[in-house]
Amino acid sequence: MTTPTFPTGSILGYPRIGRRRELKKAVESFWAGKITADELEATAVELRRVTRERLVSLGLGKTDSSIPEAFSFYDQMLDAAVTVGAVPTRFSSLVAADGTVDLAGYFTIARGEGDNTPAEMTKWFDSNYHYLVPEIGPETTLRLASDRLVREVAEATTTGFRTRPVIVGPVTFLLLSKPSESAPEGYQPLDRLDDLLPVYVELLAALTAVGAEWVQLDEPAGTRIAGIAGALYVPQVGIINPSEMTPAASIEIAIWAAVGGRATLIGPIVGAFFVNGAKSVFTQYLPEYWLYVLGAMFIAVTLFLPQGIVGLFRRVRR
Repeated sequence: MTTPTFPTGSILGYPRIGRRRELKKAVESFWAGKITADELEATAVELRRVTRERLVSLGLGKTDSSIPEAFSFYDQMLDAAVTVGAVPTRFSSLVAADGTVDLAGYFTIARGEGDNTPAEMTKWFDSNYHYLVPEIGPETTLRLASDRLVREVAEATTTGFRTRPVIVGPVTFLLLSKPSESAPEGYQPLDRLDDLLPVYVELLAALTAVGAEWVQLDEPAGTRIAGIAGALYVPQVGIINPSEMTPAASIEIAIWAAVGGRATLIGPIVGAFFVNGAKSVFTQYLPEYWLYVLGAMFIAVTLFLPQGIVGLFRRVRR
């Protein structure tokens, strides 16, 4: 199996509205009933084609995943919500038997209808851009409900392009969501991370099947968490220099996550305390054995405790 070549140049995204605001005009015409959903889809297909060719003319590679596949009719958080089946309960009538939501339903979630209020809109972090807030509760059935992104990648592949699909990452998606109206007190959408990750795995497999070699998971929430971790780490070590960025240090951090609990936010924190506590003891009394203990610890949790310490506590609570 060969590893795909990483693109030598790229961009994070590209305006999708069209050079003459074609998308805006088409969407508004659809809302007004002047064009059909098929005609709106045809406009979108043409805009994506023009965008891909434009980016190649500007110097991006046609077949090396340089071009982002980041089209959206309205909002990328709404796209992600519809993709994973996170449709608010008040709009459940818009969901077909197979879990899909058509274009009319998609816009209804964004704009509301009758007594059904639209999805809340709020600022994207500290920017002046806004997004539609997904609503997720214990009752939300998370599954791969839409293959729109997969079809858009396949569309590019059939025309000779190899693009890089872009989707909001699972942690950011849940952190920026809000509890559904029926969610119990204290519930947070991030509690559904274990349920959401298999959906993303299924989506990635589907994207691979239609030719995607690289996928861009936008995780700005993870960047913030990493920044906080760095701010806490520097006072502990006193100084940061290149020697702190060795493979051994990276491996040790990965073991924190494995020991504490993968696919959770609290797991790596718990693992950091546990592993560093053990490191303090062993490097003081048996420094020559620490790397062996670290390796054994990783093997042990992988074999006997795959969900880490946090997973063990969750099983005990159940």
